[in-house]
Amino acid sequence: MSRAGEAGDRGAVRAMPARSDAETHAGPWPLPPHAARTFYNVADAWLPDRAAGRDVVAALACGGLEPAACARLVRDLCWLEWSPRLLLHSTRGLSWLPRDARRAWLDRVARRGPFRRAAVRVHRAILKTDG
Repeated sequence: MSRAGEAGDRGAVRAMPARSDAETHAGPWPLPPHAARTFYNVADAWLPDRAAGRDVVAALACGGLEPAACARLVRDLCWLEWSPRLLLHSTRGLSWLPRDARRAWLDRVARRGPFRRAAVRVHRAILKTDG
């Protein structure tokens, strides 16, 4: 007699509902850590003087992001972080590039290419935090 019948099928894996990082991230911050790091680096590249000494992610929280907009921003930040690697520009992500290279890359991506929409949405979010 098998004990598997008593405890259920031990080889089965329970399916968990798919969740985005924005849904699984709990805490006072609107973005999960990896997205926040990218947001800080993008803000530092596009607004170097105005973003210095400011917590732009906290300013983003004060803007009151809805869950759908937050999930979209997290996805856009992920695409931007990986864009240099995916387009064979660099062997590392966006956050690892020097500030000038980051700014040049973001300006190039915002003008044209497959990540244009993501760059434009992130740029708008950064400008909202600028006040």
